Amino acid sequence: MIEAGNIVQLTDLARRGSAEPTTYTVLPPWLRRDLDSWKQASHDIYRRDFTDADGDEVSVLCWLHEGRPALIYPFLDVPSGDLSPLQPIQEHIDGEIVWIEPKATARRVLPHGADPGTEAQVLVDGVARGLKSVPEHLRRTETQDGDVQPTRALDSWGEVMTFIRAHYKVAHEYTDDDTDPSGATGCRMNFDVGDGRSQVVFASRVDLAGEPWVRIWSPFARLHAVDLLAVLQRASRTVCGDVRLVDDVVTFNHTAPVRNLDTGALTDLVDLIVGTGDRLERELGTGDAF
Repeated sequence: MIEAGNIVQLTDLARRGSAEPTTYTVLPPWLRRDLDSWKQASHDIYRRDFTDADGDEVSVLCWLHEGRPALIYPFLDVPSGDLSPLQPIQEHIDGEIVWIEPKATARRVLPHGADPGTEAQVLVDGVARGLKSVPEHLRRTETQDGDVQPTRALDSWGEVMTFIRAHYKVAHEYTDDDTDPSGATGCRMNFDVGDGRSQVVFASRVDLAGEPWVRIWSPFARLHAVDLLAVLQRASRTVCGDVRLVDDVVTFNHTAPVRNLDTGALTDLVDLIVGTGDRLERELGTGDAF
């Protein structure tokens, strides 16, 4: 019997029960079957819309967190990273409240065999109930004109750049192609990740078979300053992305076709790269150079 990449002797099943691995490198088969009704936003990242206890439409993601399948629900913009006013929510959910810039996010590790749809509904309902205990001025999620921002498709590289300019702190834009109608083939963004730390993230256009792709990447170490084995061991815990070398700088990257992107998926990928880049810097002890 083969389960999630582990070979298990059938005669050993009675003793081992479900033979569940401690951690996974990809989403396990028992979970993939239950994600059929979810939209695949990227490799091993799934997304589905839910209606919470207040009747609001919200989106939940499912991916691997440190080798364990987890539900990720970004629910509130918190640019400062201060989650202390949101502590009442913790009493209403089976999970934790974490900051994935710029959003407060509810994270729930899925037990073996749990139905992700049922667990996600319980999670969003718990957050909705908990938010009622948070001061109203802290839980506003509306745009300046009072409308909740909808998720929309991004049909071209130009639309990707327009969205990035409107929603992130762009420090610099550059172009490798003077004929590009968007005026830029990439940009550098700066993110505040809390504790006085920041993270640099780049967005670059990559052309493959005549179609535009977007590469989101973040540097996190100098080649001479890290053990590459340690880098690979830590990077392997991520659900998607790869490690690349740019000159003498080690970077974490993810690339996706523009034709499959919407604004929600792009935001999720940026958040993933920001969080992973900062985590790798912290774990490898390289300071906050990037």
